[in-house]
Amino acid sequence: MKFLIAEEALIDRKGHWFEYITTISNQIRASGDDVRVAANSNAVEEILTELKADAVFPKSAWGTGGKAKSSFSRIRQLWKHNGNLFKAAEAYIEEQGEFDVLFVPTILIDHILGWRKFAKKHAGKKVKKIVLFFVNGQGTYQGPDKPILFQKSPNKFLFKYALSSLKKEVENGTVLLGCETREMAKEYEAFCGLPFHYLPHAVNETPLEPDGERSETAPKTFSHLGFSRFEKGSDLLQEAIMHFFENHPEANVRFLLQWVTDFAKEDGSICTKEQALLSNPKVEFIDKALNSEEYKALLQQTDVMVLPYRPSSYYARVSRVAIEAAINSVPMIYTKGSWNESLVLDNHGAGIGFDTESVDSLYEAIEHSVNNINILKAEAEARRLNALEHYSAENFEHYLKSLTGFSSQGTAALNDR
Repeated sequence: MKFLIAEEALIDRKGHWFEYITTISNQIRASGDDVRVAANSNAVEEILTELKADAVFPKSAWGTGGKAKSSFSRIRQLWKHNGNLFKAAEAYIEEQGEFDVLFVPTILIDHILGWRKFAKKHAGKKVKKIVLFFVNGQGTYQGPDKPILFQKSPNKFLFKYALSSLKKEVENGTVLLGCETREMAKEYEAFCGLPFHYLPHAVNETPLEPDGERSETAPKTFSHLGFSRFEKGSDLLQEAIMHFFENHPEANVRFLLQWVTDFAKEDGSICTKEQALLSNPKVEFIDKALNSEEYKALLQQTDVMVLPYRPSSYYARVSRVAIEAAINSVPMIYTKGSWNESLVLDNHGAGIGFDTESVDSLYEAIEHSVNNINILKAEAEARRLNALEHYSAENFEHYLKSLTGFSSQGTAALNDR
């Protein structure tokens, strides 16, 4: 099988693209398939060499989209970016020849029109199967058992038009639409009326070695890793920790919070580190981005991962931190209604949930975890292999090749769809 991964944001090691694309490309190559990677034209030599990538796309929309001075400027910006993307992708295909599968990992409004045009022209021809993958949703979460709200806007109209216009290609199986959570797949199906497929997030991680034999008297470590943000509930966690130490000042517990920058809350006020926690020797703030080794060292020390993510942002978004905790037998405290709850309900992780926006409920979850930590860790250990297998690169490859109609040996198979 001749396989192409196209990602304009692949420039260097920053962000998740390098690690994610390395994981899936190495796995598919290991199965005997030919894999090419189309990266940004400014990709550093290290990226081009390690991934066997080519410098293709002239500009990345990630981090720059939506910054135009006016609505008219933004529309012109979108039109230009999508047009340049299409031209670059088409020129690359003309140079490289035909591919069996094209996988586009992350699509924004800045990309969808360009890839739509490309699919209309080349799906089933120059490229037998095109898989367009979406990691950001189009709707607004309104609460459990309530429908997703799709607000009206020019961007939403264009996005829906681009997807809906691919109905013919989707029905004949030359274009396949995917998401990395089942919740987001359902959201997109409601948004545009086309079928979306689930592909599990691929994590190229082996469980870490235990961090030595810790004494029974050592403090239990509760970690909140990943940059502090409103959508990650970092403000709620501070309040819950203060409440916990007010009631349990002698608790043999420590908290690690990665807090690189302060952030704005929903009302516009800035959330800063609480002075009561800054002066508490049982609370440590990590004020920098972590490299891989630093992150793994902290994960090794963690007894419970605290992920109070707000469902308004994370009801359908994957948490890589949660997956990494699960494959390392670390139980978590999670928000009910968030994707992290699905991770636990699917027996891919263990932990205790709390009610969204409730500091009291989060405090109670922390208190429960302190008192039942051995039980929670045993449950997490019992489910570790489930997580390791489901979120492995091998399983992602299985899902992708089953979806596109290719066997694991890279030879074409019947695709009934």
